[in-house]
Amino acid sequence: MTLTLDNRSQNKESSLTQALRLLQQLNSNVQAGCWFVFQEFWVALC
Repeated sequence: MTLTLDNRSQNKESSLTQALRLLQQLNSNVQAGCWFVFQEFWVALC
């Protein structure tokens, strides 16, 4: 992962985009494992 800091005007937007991309990547990586746990937890709550 590389950070580009040359574009100061787009620094805020690019950091937000990177945060969203990181969240999406974490979500896609963990989704398969967490979905089963979430289902079991949801069933336990209901």
